[in-house]
Amino acid sequence: MTLVRWTPQRDWLWNMQREIGRLFDDMAEGNTARGESAWTPAVDIEEQGEDYLVSVDLPGLRREDIKVTVKDNVLFITGERKQERTEENANLHLVERAYGGFRRAFTLPRTVDAGKIRASYVDGVLKVNVPKAEEAKQREIDVAVK
Repeated sequence: MTLVRWTPQRDWLWNMQREIGRLFDDMAEGNTARGESAWTPAVDIEEQGEDYLVSVDLPGLRREDIKVTVKDNVLFITGERKQERTEENANLHLVERAYGGFRRAFTLPRTVDAGKIRASYVDGVLKVNVPKAEEAKQREIDVAVK
């Protein structure tokens, strides 16, 4: 008997659960009710020494179309990608790119300094640096041995 490694991508039940989850997420965001495409930009969050770095892929957006705010220890990243139409009567054969508004929200740990958050946008990637508060940074203490 040959053993075959199970991968969830090939499992139809797993795919169905993922799609149902996306459907409910889209309805909660209100995107499908307004007839907009559901668009959720990809995000990476990593810890780099004394900062957390949030990187968001936002290709084709202008700096003016992106808003980064912090309220009640929650980081909000919102924006909108507008569909570009060259002609009103153009025959579209395939549309795969998503358009419309998006909103991502991330609860920040209590150990960050929200007043020192910085954001930059270069080459379609938004980078948000979230510095840790002084009390959260690791300290090395010398212990005297007697």
